[in-house]
Amino acid sequence: MFLITNSFSTIKLVGTLCVLFHFFACCWIYIGQLKYFEAEGWRAGVDVKDSTEWYKTYVDGWYFVTTTATTIGYGDYYGVTLYERSFIIILMFCGICIFSTITGNIRGLKFMVNFQEAVHQRI
Repeated sequence: MFLITNSFSTIKLVGTLCVLFHFFACCWIYIGQLKYFEAEGWRAGVDVKDSTEWYKTYVDGWYFVTTTATTIGYGDYYGVTLYERSFIIILMFCGICIFSTITGNIRGLKFMVNFQEAVHQRI
């Protein structure tokens, strides 16, 4: 029973991460496409600025969000404008909260396994 609950929690967590990263990637792309900053935003230095292949832009956005939220941050994409840098600050704090929650959930699962083993040994 515990294994089924653990598997469901893991699938739910991965699904939630995908939805959050999708949302943040779309926000990052939107900020990069603002008309006010076309000449100086993050998309100005990338080949996808005039691309009609939307999936390349989406993958770039997802890649940026993943590397920033996981605190890897390779530096190949970075914020140039005030709005982009403000978004990155928010994204970094959200990344810290997300992965702190994941770490806490993993610790909680480990505690439950140890607790169930202790209960099983007493019975």
